[in-house]
Amino acid sequence: MSEIKAVIFDCFGVLVGDVLRMKAVELEHTHPEAAKQIHAALRAGDRGIISSDEVASIVGDAIGVSAEEVRIMAREGEVKNTSLIAELPAIRKDYKLGMLSNISGRAALDEHFGPGRLDVMFDTVVASGEVGLIKPEPEIFWIAAERLGLTPKQCVMIDDLDVNVDGARLAGMKAIKFETNKQVLADLHELLGK
Repeated sequence: MSEIKAVIFDCFGVLVGDVLRMKAVELEHTHPEAAKQIHAALRAGDRGIISSDEVASIVGDAIGVSAEEVRIMAREGEVKNTSLIAELPAIRKDYKLGMLSNISGRAALDEHFGPGRLDVMFDTVVASGEVGLIKPEPEIFWIAAERLGLTPKQCVMIDDLDVNVDGARLAGMKAIKFETNKQVLADLHELLGK
């Protein structure tokens, strides 16, 4: 029997595709300085050091478009992983659900899902910019577990980045790297002994 009592999902790269991070990765070989600027701006925004408007301005400067074009690109370039989102209620029947995202704040997450929607889907939502920490720092994983009323060892983190999977494990959680819906659900069911 598994001791896991909660499943915590990353937002961008798992439940929602993140076009700005993909753009930065795309530019790493052809325009490394622009890629570095975008990654730095996204990290600073995730930590809550700069606003989402400042992030859009820096990214726009790096790729030669306006901040408004960046905001439109970010909004329109996102794709919700509707089939994985559809699995959440079934998981929530037996486990607490959390979201842990590197993003400037809760309001920015609500823009992606709609006001109040995340409160219906999850037992807790941790936005890095509101706690001043970012994944993979262990403390942010501890905060997520604490808000669920659990210890880290009672939680499993699902993230698409190796560094965050490693960070969750370092914090004492189980972790699964997201690659596909089928793979992550199979790995989760195996871990939970289902």
